[in-house]
Amino acid sequence: MLLGLAVWVFDAGRRIAGFDHNELSTLQSANAALEEEVGRLRSLLAASENNLQIEQAAQKQLTEKHSVLIEENTRLKEELAVLESLSKQRSKMNK
Repeated sequence: MLLGLAVWVFDAGRRIAGFDHNELSTLQSANAALEEEVGRLRSLLAASENNLQIEQAAQKQLTEKHSVLIEENTRLKEELAVLESLSKQRSKMNK
């Protein structure tokens, strides 16, 4: 009888304190779901960071290629100007 009273007091104390077994089970399930979501979001974050690094590397390569093409374009324009100048001199000599 004393043991029954102790169990009843303990159970009543848990209910008064708000520690219902069903509530604890619900909170554990919610916690598991949240931990799963955190894992999924971390995976998405890692994938996004990898994509960003790839895009930054591609941007750097494009910028470098752009600089090379600008230099080549400038050099070709200078060569064209020299050739046009020579062509004009030649045409003046032929007249």
